[in-house]
Amino acid sequence: MKTLYFHGLPGSAAELGLTRLSGLTTPDRNLPDFDALARSLPAGELHLFGFSLGAATALQMAARLPDRVVRVTLASPVAPLELGDFLPQMAGASVFRAAQTPGKLAKTANVQTTLIKTLPSLAINRMLAGVSAREKAFFQDKSNRKCLTQSVRDGLTTNRDAYLTEITRYVQPWASVLGQVRCQVAIFHGTEDTWSPPKMATALAQKLRYAEVSWMEGRGHYTTLAETADALARLPELR
Repeated sequence: MKTLYFHGLPGSAAELGLTRLSGLTTPDRNLPDFDALARSLPAGELHLFGFSLGAATALQMAARLPDRVVRVTLASPVAPLELGDFLPQMAGASVFRAAQTPGKLAKTANVQTTLIKTLPSLAINRMLAGVSAREKAFFQDKSNRKCLTQSVRDGLTTNRDAYLTEITRYVQPWASVLGQVRCQVAIFHGTEDTWSPPKMATALAQKLRYAEVSWMEGRGHYTTLAETADALARLPELR
């Protein structure tokens, strides 16, 4: 069974530098639609590991490949917006609102790209405003901060097409996809997540056939990713 990593957006495989997990295949998401992405995935049985907006994409893949995706692990996942009044509690609400207006997301991305290229420290400080104390402490580590900066820069340059395409798709109704996921889904969610409100994990679990939520007490968005990935790194098949 092959494990594939679906990073957040804006993001990249550089996120894995925040963890002890390495060597995972990260699919190229710069494709025109989810059907094309599903066709590009490796043959055989698959375990999909999705983080943040990458969790939504992992679920889209599981729904399209029910006979091949045998397990899904989600860290800090987002849920369909139609399942609850989530936006007011989401740190990235302005980006998702922009995606609901044709052409506005691209303009927002241009501003984000300029900021991460010219004033990366300011860009990251803005991202981390309002996060939990544990999350702030996590990114006081220079190595972790460097990984986050690289991931966001990649997400707005190398992975720009995926950023624009997947967020635009995300803000449209897609909850019906959840009923098509046949495998077991393990959800790990921080109780102090300011990017994906904890209510999203509950909403997902209620709509998926076989899902269980593990609450990460006091953890935020990225600290949940780090601890989930570290736990996966201890699995025999990933050593």
